[in-house]
Amino acid sequence: MTSEDITTRNIPAWYYLTYCHHTEKPHLLLHVHKNFISANPSVDPQSRIVKFLKEDFAFNSFAGDLNGNYWGFNEAFERTGEIDDFVVFRINIPVLIQKTTSECRRCHGSGQDGYQENQPCARCGGSGKVFDVDWQAAWAISASLTVFTMPADMFDGPTNTAFPQPLTLQTSTKKGRSMCPISGNFSREMVVWIASKFSHQEEVIGEITKAMISAQESMFAEQLNQCDKCQFRAHITTPHGWLNISCLGDASGITPGSGAEYDMEHGEGYGFDPHNVDDPLQQLYLVVALAALTGFFLKETA
Repeated sequence: MTSEDITTRNIPAWYYLTYCHHTEKPHLLLHVHKNFISANPSVDPQSRIVKFLKEDFAFNSFAGDLNGNYWGFNEAFERTGEIDDFVVFRINIPVLIQKTTSECRRCHGSGQDGYQENQPCARCGGSGKVFDVDWQAAWAISASLTVFTMPADMFDGPTNTAFPQPLTLQTSTKKGRSMCPISGNFSREMVVWIASKFSHQEEVIGEITKAMISAQESMFAEQLNQCDKCQFRAHITTPHGWLNISCLGDASGITPGSGAEYDMEHGEGYGFDPHNVDDPLQQLYLVVALAALTGFFLKETA
């Protein structure tokens, strides 16, 4: 069985992601069925993909045992317990911005915008100090998801879960333009629910949009301006469940793949593909969006 099978068959869930942003520290929750863990208990730290990612991004460690307290690069996934037959791992949304002691060159340390009265400096946010962005935690999450989704894309074992696999993910992690893609499949049940829940053309799914914005604001410890907020959008454009999700970037996001319109019109799920997903931040925004969608789906259907 491959992840594509969920587009035409009701297959019990073997893993899924949800998102929690109504907390002090927003985070993803990865739920992995015990039967999947029994079939795929660990990833060899000496495997080619792990060695390549660890060396390329200079990660400190890799934990590959799904029965352990941590999983992934630099302990990106932390085991927090169990819910029914699922083991739950918490993936914290990292704070990436680090304040330095250097004076901001735009405002010369004043923290004030030199062009608009009573407005904070657009570069330093009013702190008067230079900020650095530490990408390592975002790369660690991206790389860990890439390694996890490889075996998770194919699972033949039964789970007897009461609800279907909502969607599947495949990610990749490399440095360079369009080198952090995210693709996957929406299940038949997910698409039918989307079509029935959001039947109007160009209807915006606010839950997904708010989730992406909360993740961005958490990573950069500041509120987005209205212009940037408008780049985060999840909207339905046909009565059959055509879902587009966009985030900060150059038309960055995910959109239905080739043949999706035919699949939707015949009551099936469909694949989705990335567009201009260049870095781990954009990839993480989109993972958060899909996790929020999954939580919304399960809340109303499971």
